[in-house]
Amino acid sequence: MKHTYQEVWSTLKEIDCTEHTESKNGLTYLSWAWAWGIFMDHFPNAYYTFQKTESHSDGSQTVHVAVRIPAEHGPLERTMWLPVMDYKNKAIANPSSRDVSDSKMRCLVKCLAMFGLGHYIYAGEDLPPGNEEEQPEAPKQEAKKPEVKKPEAKKPEPKAEAPAWSEEDATKFVDTFIQTIDNFVDDKKTLKKNWSDNKKQVDEIANNYPDLYERLKTYMSKRQAFINFKDAFTGEISDDATKDKYFNEYLKKYGQEEFDLAAQKIIEQQKKKEAANG
Repeated sequence: MKHTYQEVWSTLKEIDCTEHTESKNGLTYLSWAWAWGIFMDHFPNAYYTFQKTESHSDGSQTVHVAVRIPAEHGPLERTMWLPVMDYKNKAIANPSSRDVSDSKMRCLVKCLAMFGLGHYIYAGEDLPPGNEEEQPEAPKQEAKKPEVKKPEAKKPEPKAEAPAWSEEDATKFVDTFIQTIDNFVDDKKTLKKNWSDNKKQVDEIANNYPDLYERLKTYMSKRQAFINFKDAFTGEISDDATKDKYFNEYLKKYGQEEFDLAAQKIIEQQKKKEAANG
């Protein structure tokens, strides 16, 4: 792989991200799932790692991420950091795990901008350089001729608008969304937040690709059931009646084999956390 920083920058800076952004409190946000999906389209061997979250004396925290693209003479690397902030973009003292998780994905998007993807958003531009449409010259006015009334022609039926995404793009979004939820989201609040943050993209899929939307809904339902199961299994839920309810719901809906696999997965996750914490 002979990728260079110049090649990566020249490729990504030309991509128009406008359809995949939302504005909140005067700032523009780019969907992390879409951004990572596009990055994978161009550099499928790229990967990212989050460093240890940095804690400060005032109780606030800063997250750090590194994105790398394997190349012939060593990986191309960009790093980025971001304070854990609230909806007013103020640093949060003693942030929750959800606050940290959200900030990590925002930090990832910001790091991708350092490679060129959506960089113009942080520069305050509305469109990437070179995408401005030329304005046609105003037609010259001609002298008016006597009007001859003609029979009114029947107006053609308006054509349905083509979807903003191709089926391939929509499939890649769904794949990336599911992969990211699997890797980083293990509580119900963050699960709901990720769904609402990507509502624009989800609505696009729902309106144009019902099979993909059904796949996404089925996955989200199962992920919610898994989180309930995990909370009951690990003791985060202390009420025995609620525990039995979540165990029975998962067993009834997905069967004994899936039930056993879920329990094994949770045990492995706990072992990894214990090893990471020393």
